[in-house]
Amino acid sequence: MEVIEPLNRKAEVQRYMDFSKFIHLLESQQLFLSRVSSFEDKLEGGLTPYYYLMKSGMAEALDHAINSIWPSVTPQTESEIKQKEQDTKRFQEKAKKRKVVTVFGDIPAIDIDFPTLYKQHKEWVDVSCWHSNESESMAMWKVYGGETNSIL
Repeated sequence: MEVIEPLNRKAEVQRYMDFSKFIHLLESQQLFLSRVSSFEDKLEGGLTPYYYLMKSGMAEALDHAINSIWPSVTPQTESEIKQKEQDTKRFQEKAKKRKVVTVFGDIPAIDIDFPTLYKQHKEWVDVSCWHSNESESMAMWKVYGGETNSIL
């Protein structure tokens, strides 16, 4: 699991839920996880275009194409041409060895069909949504708390 920022062990986490779900949580001592694909908001929990661009290697390939492959508007010296050729060889070798960190472990990028991964990701991930906001949200109460008997 990738931790994007340091965890604050003193942070108070909260979850809006109806009272019966809270009692079930206490009695079973188990969290209920929802499949991301079951969310009403179809964008919620999905991979972002940024993720796709960065993890698929397209951003790196575009950077390499612009800086090392496409012709220059100014004449290049022999050493600049050789440098670009070396950069291309390094890029190709690095691309062959590139791995992508997934929930299933590190997978060689060459073995991943990124368009399928991008679409299927929400079928493979289950979540339990909590927050650490300092203030309450009426919208969250309505969505997750239910009509009556809800707790935070």
